[in-house]
Amino acid sequence: MIPSKNKSKLLNLLNPKLRKRLGLILANSANTLLLPVFNLAVSLLVIRLASVELWGAFVSILIWMNLAIHIMHWGSKEYLLREFSRSPGKITETWQSNVFTRLLLLGAFVLILLAWPLPSLRKWLLMFWGGSALLYQSFEALILYRRKFIVSLLLEVTAIGFLVGSIFIANSRGQLEVDFLIALFAIAISFKFVGLAFLFRKD
Repeated sequence: MIPSKNKSKLLNLLNPKLRKRLGLILANSANTLLLPVFNLAVSLLVIRLASVELWGAFVSILIWMNLAIHIMHWGSKEYLLREFSRSPGKITETWQSNVFTRLLLLGAFVLILLAWPLPSLRKWLLMFWGGSALLYQSFEALILYRRKFIVSLLLEVTAIGFLVGSIFIANSRGQLEVDFLIALFAIAISFKFVGLAFLFRKD
């Protein structure tokens, strides 16, 4: 015989609403943990296929880009979630206003890149990466507010598959280099942005 207390717990687990909520929590957790795990996997892949030197040259750019993107996006998610809760009827206006404000920081990022002594192609690739990343991260609050964790996770997994496949193909053709990796990361994040833009097109 199952004790009544355990029966109650079992019934709660079978509750569709509880299962849905648990699924959302797991999807959000997986989405959060995927990026650091993926970065580690890509680093090992590049080192194995190419060299430590190539990954070392790229990872320094990756660190600076992540820092710049963090600064441009800093405080945005918390602000938007607070405003969405206060004024659910003004989500579109609030989100757009926040994006336009952040674009000013993107402009400063572009000016710094233009002044930096880098090859012209690399500058354009980094601008593309920074702009795509800023726009992609602007949807973070909407993902949380609308609870679209599973769609976001699917986009992440698809982008990872694209990156890994492209790295293997580029290595087989002898094209694996720093600018190629920058372009790959920029294209992957722009793909995720386009996917979320379509998902939240009503917002």
